[in-house]
Amino acid sequence: MSETFVLNTDRAKLVFGLAWHALLDAPPAKAGRRMARQRRATHMTVSGFAHASVGLAFLDQRLRRSKGLHSAAQVVARMFPEGTYTLALELNSGIFWLVGIHEGAVIARTDTLHGDLAQVRPLLSELAQAYPQLIELGSDGAPLAPTLSEIELAICSEALLVKVRPTYTLWFGFLLVASLLVVSLHWPYRQTSLGNSDEHTAEMQLPLALNSTVATTSVSSITLHGKAGLLELLDNFYTLPLRIERWSLERAECLDAVQLWQCEAYFKRGADNASSAAFLRAAPSSWKVDFPSLDTAYIQWAKKNISTSLHEGPLADKADNDRLLFSGLQAISKVFQRIDIGVSHPLKPQGVSSAPQFMTRSLYIEGPLRSFSLLPPYAHGMGWSKAVLWHRPTNQFDAQNSQLVFSLSGTLYETTMPDYASDDDANGSVSASLPD
Repeated sequence: MSETFVLNTDRAKLVFGLAWHALLDAPPAKAGRRMARQRRATHMTVSGFAHASVGLAFLDQRLRRSKGLHSAAQVVARMFPEGTYTLALELNSGIFWLVGIHEGAVIARTDTLHGDLAQVRPLLSELAQAYPQLIELGSDGAPLAPTLSEIELAICSEALLVKVRPTYTLWFGFLLVASLLVVSLHWPYRQTSLGNSDEHTAEMQLPLALNSTVATTSVSSITLHGKAGLLELLDNFYTLPLRIERWSLERAECLDAVQLWQCEAYFKRGADNASSAAFLRAAPSSWKVDFPSLDTAYIQWAKKNISTSLHEGPLADKADNDRLLFSGLQAISKVFQRIDIGVSHPLKPQGVSSAPQFMTRSLYIEGPLRSFSLLPPYAHGMGWSKAVLWHRPTNQFDAQNSQLVFSLSGTLYETTMPDYASDDDANGSVSASLPD
């Protein structure tokens, strides 16, 4: 069975059988929308934090008009934000549902419907090979498998299926405006192209100016966080309480929303006498608190995002970064678990080839939260899209290991022409060569 199954409940409509795909790009919401449009899905929802996936629905005309459609798989993922689990559940007579969850995200190619429980067992074996830590809910020593009633009670706004706008509706207006702009600019140029040589030479500068304008517009929305923005972001996590009234922080994540950081976190109930009432009394007033299960508190809040435009300050040349910035990062790398820097690529579209070209490199840094206090002096030219903090139990405590693990995902911006750092700087301090 591959068709979508919709179960009407008192609270909402639960949708089973979405097509789930892993998301590797950040931010996940943007990558998910792009995939949904490419695959011509009618509805979508994004699941997960450090590991993210998108669920795509392809509904018929009747269901497209329905309201209150929620992904059942996403509800289960919210109920189990930590660990790797599978759930096999009989939805109706002869309809069996299988879903897999890994660290709060629905596993790709699960959320499937089957006509016989015997069809589910081979799939469970395949998942166990891919995820050795997999636990089947309801098995011996595992958490109890949620029932349909419990899944219905855990329905939350994050599981709501969002309609996908078709690609052609987004591009039609853009193409129309672009066509009018080209005609309005090109027509006067055509009319005066037969004038004298001076006028002809002047008119020939128009395409170059137009290219410059397009380049400026294409990068005007890109922002850098730099040292000040990173310090503000880190402070958001340094001040986050690890325990509130016997509830312990399990995971927190912030996504870049230009002027704000949109943040969320999960707390796990740590004692039998811990209560939601006590948690609500102690929680900051700026938090929006929800309880997707009896043992989980889900919070949301927003934080100021300090950033500047890509054009507002000088950027390092690629060669300067290779020589100076990377030497500095190498010096502090021993206190991180990972510092991954991608290959430099041009940021397109851009203007005249003789002008400095913007270049980008992907960035991913992971390690103990305390280690990130060393990063701000090197953060010039860096912009961040996602920050994640999670609790990882460990008995190994050293410079690279901690129970509080933090990661940053983002981009390093640079140019093809030097803005600072002469050859003499290579003999001095690396951190002194980089601007604040």
